[in-house]
Amino acid sequence: MTRILPDSSRITSPSAFREFFATHGFCAVEPLLDEELLTATRNRLGDILAGRTDFPATAFDTERQPTSGGAEPVIRKLKDLARNDEFFATLARDNRILDLVQEITGPDIKLHASIGWMKPPHIGSPKSPHQDSAYWTHVEPPEFVVCWIAIDPATADNGCLNFLPGSHRRGILPHAMLEEWRVPEENVPYDQAVAVPVPAGGASFHSGKTVHWSGPNHTPHPRRAISFAYMSARCKLAEQWRGKMSFDLVRGRSYQGCV
Repeated sequence: MTRILPDSSRITSPSAFREFFATHGFCAVEPLLDEELLTATRNRLGDILAGRTDFPATAFDTERQPTSGGAEPVIRKLKDLARNDEFFATLARDNRILDLVQEITGPDIKLHASIGWMKPPHIGSPKSPHQDSAYWTHVEPPEFVVCWIAIDPATADNGCLNFLPGSHRRGILPHAMLEEWRVPEENVPYDQAVAVPVPAGGASFHSGKTVHWSGPNHTPHPRRAISFAYMSARCKLAEQWRGKMSFDLVRGRSYQGCV
């Protein structure tokens, strides 16, 4: 596997970001959050995980991991961060993020999803190769820009993201329910993949159609991250979902009949 480090020198302007993203389906940006905001984000995540907020229990997604005493649940992700917490609702509207998202979606942007990702030390599990758009088919067209922000340094050893460059141009690939909803192993050319480590406060952006995955956390340190998925406010809900979902406008204007 070819490993690349994010190189902020290649992103010299919004247009450079747009061109790199259009070609590869992802782009790394470092830094994105300054130290003050990174510390505040890390502290707020800690408060939620420790139960010091009124974050709803239904938004905690757990999985079972083997321990020396048997299998016990650990938190895998926090769902709907921005809808359940004002701090993350504000962060999702940060201009440092939206100025880059706008290069892909245009000026009218809605927030589709906001998630906290946990990989605990030693037992943080992998995420299989997949496309986000294969999960989110209720939106037409299923075009998304996902901003993935590292709260701790994301490395090859603790489960940084891996991408298949250019896979966003292949449309939504067949997925199957194996250990989870994923692209089957035989359809993943791992030799073409790149791993994208990012420092704490750094970020990567990727298309909802870019095939990506992350490995397990083999280190004694946590690998926490948050992601915000955005879409054009001109997108529409698939017919069977109309009137059943709504999404928050974070920049620009809304359109009649759209999400």
